[in-house]
Amino acid sequence: MLRSSPDVYVSQVADAGVGATVNASQVKRQALVAWAVTLCGAVFFIALIVGAPLAAREGQPLLARVLYGSLHLVCHQIPERSFQVGAHPLAVCTRCFGVYTGFACLTLLYPLMRSLTRDDAPPRSLIIIALLPMCIDWTLGVTGLWTNTAWSRFATGAFLGACAAFYVIPGLVDCSMKLNGLRGDMRKG
Repeated sequence: MLRSSPDVYVSQVADAGVGATVNASQVKRQALVAWAVTLCGAVFFIALIVGAPLAAREGQPLLARVLYGSLHLVCHQIPERSFQVGAHPLAVCTRCFGVYTGFACLTLLYPLMRSLTRDDAPPRSLIIIALLPMCIDWTLGVTGLWTNTAWSRFATGAFLGACAAFYVIPGLVDCSMKLNGLRGDMRKG
């Protein structure tokens, strides 16, 4: 026999729209957690990229092989197109390293530029515009009209990665909110 009405026994993870109250501090806390996890993930990924040549340099060939092999899934890894640590190339090319570094740097600065509780992204046309410098650098290099350098590849990749953070972070915050039953209107933040 129940001593209270069934409403009292609603699960703690019930949808926010069904009897639960979402307060601003819960939303802010969850957005902060989503941002922190994203930042840690980005920094960890960069550590893996840099860790491969460091492992090779320090006489850890198995670890280096695992890291290079794993990151080969996301990059061509042409040594001539990669920054070097000692005599060993990073586990991704300069353009990819730029993308990941730009994303990590902008993720770090994101809370200073935009509220973490906002789940809206800029117009899609802006990410297309962010791709243009990289496409121009690549096209001019392939056609022989311009000799792109490691730094031009890194800079165009970093610009794209930084811009991508404005799309990825709101999406991850929104997913985090939905997974945790905090579906209030976050656009006001």
